Amino acid sequence: MTLRPANLVLAVTAAAGAVTGPVGAQVVPVDNEPRVFLVTLQPGEEVWERFGHNALWIHDPEAGTDIAYHYGLFDMSESGFMTRFLQGRMEYSMGAANALRLIDAYRSVGRDASIMELRLTREQIRELQTFLEWNLLPENRVYRYDYFRDNCSTRIRDALDRVLDGTLRDTLDAIPTPITFRSEAVSLVMGTPLLAVGMDLGLGPLADQPITRWDLAFIPMRLHEDVRRVTVPVGGRALPIVVRETRLPAIGEADEAGRVAEAARNPGPTPQRLAAMLLIGLLVGAVFAVAGYLASPARSRGANGTAGRWTLAVGGAAWGLTTGILGLILLGLWALTDHEFAHTNENLLQANPLALGLAVLVPLAAVGGRTRAARMLAYVLLGLSIAGLFLNPLPVTRQANLGIIALALPIHLGLALGLRRLDRG
Repeated sequence: MTLRPANLVLAVTAAAGAVTGPVGAQVVPVDNEPRVFLVTLQPGEEVWERFGHNALWIHDPEAGTDIAYHYGLFDMSESGFMTRFLQGRMEYSMGAANALRLIDAYRSVGRDASIMELRLTREQIRELQTFLEWNLLPENRVYRYDYFRDNCSTRIRDALDRVLDGTLRDTLDAIPTPITFRSEAVSLVMGTPLLAVGMDLGLGPLADQPITRWDLAFIPMRLHEDVRRVTVPVGGRALPIVVRETRLPAIGEADEAGRVAEAARNPGPTPQRLAAMLLIGLLVGAVFAVAGYLASPARSRGANGTAGRWTLAVGGAAWGLTTGILGLILLGLWALTDHEFAHTNENLLQANPLALGLAVLVPLAAVGGRTRAARMLAYVLLGLSIAGLFLNPLPVTRQANLGIIALALPIHLGLALGLRRLDRG
C-alpha cells in the first residue's frame, strides 16, 4: 500500500500543465469545470506494493494543473527508519505529483489504473483541494502510519468523507462484513506462502475483530468498490457519486506484476490453505516420529538407525531454533513495541521461546543418548500447543489462528513421539 519515493519521480507540488496525452484524452473532457478523480492502482510485485495504492486527482482548469495527492510515502534510507518500523512508530508522509505522470509511471511497471470521476460540487472540490494543499505543507505532511487504521487508503477515504459531511462513513459503516483485517491482509499476500504464514503468525486477536465496509477501505481496491454505494443529492434527487469510470491497463513489461495482481484478486479458498498447512504439519511430524522409531534402542543398528538419529537431531534442532526465534519475535512485538495488532498473540503457544532449548537438547538426545531433558521439554511444548487448540474456539480472544495450530501441533506431537521412542525402544 505504500510507495517508495525512489520508485517514481515524485514532487512535493505537481508540475502545472494542461491535460494531454493518452490518460487525459481518455478521462477528462475538454471544458472549464474542476473535477475530482479517485485513482486506484492495482497491486505490484514488491511486498509494500501488494496492497495497492490510491490517490485523489484534482483537475483544475483555472490553474492549469492536474495534481494527484497521495499518502503512504516512505524512504527506507531515512535515518532511524528501521528502528521506528520495528517499534511500530513508522512516520510516513503525503506527497503530490502530476497526475498523468504518476498514473503512467505505475502502468509502466505493470500496474493497472482505475479512475473514477466523482460527483462533487465546485464548492466541495475547492474545499477538498484546500484541505489537501494544507495537508501537503511540510509541517503537516508527515504522520504516524498504521497499516490498518491510518494508511494511504484511509487518508483518502477520510478526506472524501470530510467534504461529504460524513455521508461516506454513514453509508459504509452501516454495512457489516464477514471479513477481518487478518483475512483481507493475508489474502493479498497469498501468492507468497511464506509471507502469508508469517503475517498470519504475527497478527494477534485485534486483527480478528468484526469490521464494516468503512474499516475495509484500508485496502484501496475495497474503497474503489465501495465508493459506488454512495449517493449525493442533486436537484432533489439522490444520484450515484461516481459519474463514470475508466480502467487503464498496464503497459510495458508487466508479466510478474500482473501475476501478483491476479493472485491478489483471486487469493484462493481458506479451507484449501488450512488443509495445506495441516498436511505439511502431519508430514513433518511423521518424519520426526519415524526417525525416533528407527533410532530406538531395538532398531538403532545399521544405516536406518544412523539415519533416524541424525534426522531427529538435525530436524529437531532446526524446529526448535526456528520456533524459538519466532517466539522471541512474537514476545518482543507484544512487550516492546507499539504494534497493537501483534499484542496478546496466542501463537506464542505454538512458537514459544522455550523451544530454543530443543536446539541443544534434541541433538544430545538423538546422538548422545541424553533423552530425559529433551523429552520433558518436548512434552511441555506439546502441552502448550494443545492448550492453544482448546483455547481457539473459546470466546476469550477469538483469535483466528487455526491454520498456525494445524501446522505446528502435528510437528510438536511428532517430535515428542520421536523422542519418546528413543527411551522405549
